[in-house]
Amino acid sequence: MKGIAIAALFSSAFLLPPPQVKAIELKALPQLAVSTSIAQVAYPATPLVNAPRNITVLGQGQVTAPADIARLEIQVITRNPFGADAGAPNQLAVGNRPLQPAVLQPVVTALQAIGVPAEAVTVQVTSSESADVVVLLEKPTRPRVQEVVLTVNNAAQKTNRLAVQSIGAEYAVKNCKPLENASRRAALSDAQERLRALATAVRVRLGAVLQITELPVLGSPSAFSKCGSKVGGPANPLSPPSTGAPPYDPAASTEVRVLSQISITYTIE
Repeated sequence: MKGIAIAALFSSAFLLPPPQVKAIELKALPQLAVSTSIAQVAYPATPLVNAPRNITVLGQGQVTAPADIARLEIQVITRNPFGADAGAPNQLAVGNRPLQPAVLQPVVTALQAIGVPAEAVTVQVTSSESADVVVLLEKPTRPRVQEVVLTVNNAAQKTNRLAVQSIGAEYAVKNCKPLENASRRAALSDAQERLRALATAVRVRLGAVLQITELPVLGSPSAFSKCGSKVGGPANPLSPPSTGAPPYDPAASTEVRVLSQISITYTIE
């Protein structure tokens, strides 16, 4: 009987009447409210409130100019360096013997016949089966570049030993500073025009300049020159492009293109 009485006593101690439970909850609520208000005071959002209102736009500029020089990189390969009869006289590379620059002499001679100076042609052997014929042209025009490409291709075919694998072409100017400055001015002008249009659209008044940043442009400059962009397209879709210069495009103009991007941030009054 005593055990039953003790159990009943403990049970009644943990079963509080509904009014007492509500009283405990009401006492705890003010403490939660006070702690919440303290957290708000301790971490105010002052950076967002004090930050000046601003507006940012991106301007782009582009200028072009005729190229002062063109660099053509024509990769020539042996048609069948090993073949069925590796010891035949007409084979160009046998075993580990590298391709000799003299094999490309018919190509060099053909270029000289159309007026390309000897010092403007360089033969670079890249492997036992291929070589690069690099041609530099002063004041290039599209017909002149096409003439050089066709001359190399025809001369290679006439040897019955060589074939053109890929053609790369890129163009440059000797003094790029005027083009760079002109492209920056065009980018700034474009950015300011965009700012005025955007400010008018959202009905705000521009303040002072907060920040100006010049951004890089992908694909420019080229590997050949610090000025200009790579120009070209594959001569043969199945052939890999040259590693030194972009693929040659017969329809491309022989000009240099300079791009600039300027980011401008203005405060809003």
